[in-house]
Amino acid sequence: MLLAYVAPFFRRSFNFGSVVGTALGAAFIVCGSLWNKMSFSLQKGVSFFALVTVVYLVLTAYVIMRSPGNRATNQRVLILLGCRVDGDIPSPALEKRMDTAYFFLLANPDSVAILSGGQGRDEKISEALCMKQHLTYRGISSDRLIVEDKSVSTYQNIKYSKKILDELGETEAAIATLDYHQKRAELICKKFGMTAYAVSSRTDWLFLLSFVLRESAALIREYVVK
Repeated sequence: MLLAYVAPFFRRSFNFGSVVGTALGAAFIVCGSLWNKMSFSLQKGVSFFALVTVVYLVLTAYVIMRSPGNRATNQRVLILLGCRVDGDIPSPALEKRMDTAYFFLLANPDSVAILSGGQGRDEKISEALCMKQHLTYRGISSDRLIVEDKSVSTYQNIKYSKKILDELGETEAAIATLDYHQKRAELICKKFGMTAYAVSSRTDWLFLLSFVLRESAALIREYVVK
């Protein structure tokens, strides 16, 4: 477990899930090394907690990953959800999202894309600008790219993109993001009365556990907060 959650650090992936997973893995190692010194009651408690942790990860992974991988067809608007930028270099997750958006725009030459993502404290440029630079470099006309660079969360990504969608006279959009992220994106879209069609990129297995752990906490929040 420790290896599974530490590995993403070496590929420039750092998030809530990787931190919590690393802490849990380290805690289980400490418990294992002290196992023979524990009381039987404490051993049962640790074993129960480990079982609950595994069941929680399996169930949340199932709920998150069973969202449709790709339901978008020829929607006129694509919303590309932002992700972390390392200075001015896109993170591996953002690269995958941009690849998905790129191929969608190629297949649908009449569509436009809303590039949604603000600038974090450790980012030299906004996520939206990073996405625009990447897509125009690959040959997508800047006239087809609408920059939304104020949002700092998935909720704001969709909230601010909805305003642009209204200005375009559209009520539906293709949502380009990673597969683990689609469930929450679709849930937020429903809150704003949008019809969302997933166009997903596959998550690298190295990052999957950390993203699932982070996303499970975020999903719970979305279900609780109306």
